[in-house]
Amino acid sequence: MNFITWTYWTDGWRDRSLMFNDEGLLRCTCGQFYLLRDMQAFEKGAAADNEDLPFTMTVPDERLPGCFTTTVSAQVEVAARLGYWRYLNHGYRYDYVEHRDAEEAAMRAAWIANNQDQRT
Repeated sequence: MNFITWTYWTDGWRDRSLMFNDEGLLRCTCGQFYLLRDMQAFEKGAAADNEDLPFTMTVPDERLPGCFTTTVSAQVEVAARLGYWRYLNHGYRYDYVEHRDAEEAAMRAAWIANNQDQRT
C-alpha cells in the first residue's frame, strides 16, 4: 500500500492521498447503512450460501447527517460523524492554506529586504 499524502490535517483528512479518506461507510439500496468491514464479513457468508449480495454505494457527504438517527451500530454513527466533521472543515482548509501562503510570502519578502544580495 502507498501511504504518500500531500498534506495531513489534524482531523484525519489527507489531501492528494492514494488511500480513501472515508471510514468505509456504505448505504444499501434498501436504505440501511453499513461499514465496509461489516459487508466483507457478510460477503464471505453469502458467498458460502450462494446468495445474491445487495448493491451498495458510498454515502455522499451531504447525506451523512441522515446516518446519525438511523444507525445500525455505534461504529456506523461514529464513522458518519467523523465524515461529516471533515466535510464541514473543507472550507476552513482552503482559508488556512491561503493564510499560510500569504504569511510565508510576507516573511520571504521581509527576509529579502533585510538580506540584500552582497555579491559582486
